Amino acid sequence: LGSYRTHTLRLQKLHELGWSREETAQIRAPVGIFPKARDAHTLALSVLAEVASVRLRQEDSCLPPSS
Repeated sequence: LGSYRTHTLRLQKLHELGWSREETAQIRAPVGIFPKARDAHTLALSVLAEVASVRLRQEDSCLPPSS
């Protein structure tokens, strides 16, 4: 959520609170695949598309190579 700057500040604060880099590396930001999404509908679609993309990549990495 938020801009790259907001995300950087968020990560700094979490590290100050004791979170590891491994833990904070799991936080994705800015959210969504459309970087300039401003209205709620476009942002929701952007987030959904990103979630679907990540899930498909995870499923593909679990499949055995096709011959």
